[in-house]
Amino acid sequence: MAELYYFNTEGISMDELNNRGVLKPACPYKKEKYRENPNKKGVAASLLGDVLIRKGISDLTGKRLYDIKLERNKHGKPQLKEGCGLHFNLSHSANYIIAAFSEYRIGVDIERIRNINLKIARNMFTQEEYDYITKTSSDKMKLMHFYQIWTLKESYMKAVGKGLTLPLDSFSVVRGSKVLKELTHEFMLELVPIHLHYQLAVCFNRNDQINKVHFLRL
Repeated sequence: MAELYYFNTEGISMDELNNRGVLKPACPYKKEKYRENPNKKGVAASLLGDVLIRKGISDLTGKRLYDIKLERNKHGKPQLKEGCGLHFNLSHSANYIIAAFSEYRIGVDIERIRNINLKIARNMFTQEEYDYITKTSSDKMKLMHFYQIWTLKESYMKAVGKGLTLPLDSFSVVRGSKVLKELTHEFMLELVPIHLHYQLAVCFNRNDQINKVHFLRL
């Protein structure tokens, strides 16, 4: 079963979290990076993401938070140093930090929906995906379709562990007028509702299914 865990950081003070010991189990390197650059974009989210991954692993495997050792593969994807058969992936955007866990390879991506120039889709997506975005006359739906495709593609690239080394236009998550649920012989895709202004997508093994979305209070 695939499990999703997430934090909502809106209104959260990092100093308060530090005083309460929430950040204590995190990677020492990430804690040091935050101390050096507390206002740098993404640094706090990276630190909290590390905490979230450890909490999820501890919850699902019974390992003590302080016994969990992480490393990165050659593509930069984090993984358990000593194995144990649990795969996981992390994503964050604005106030949301989310981690996905499974016994199979898994990828997750979340994006806050913002107004963008949709010409980016012509240059980065397949023709079929671009047509899916532009076929509707509603600007709101065009934007929604763009973020559906973006997050689904990102989740797949993260599941296979290649990240942006896999070109965005080298595969399509759309066929005809529909977003695919089955992408390959191994992977399924799913859009998961979490917030009106965010798009969340998960790519997971066809032998798996999303079991539960856990909200963890900070």
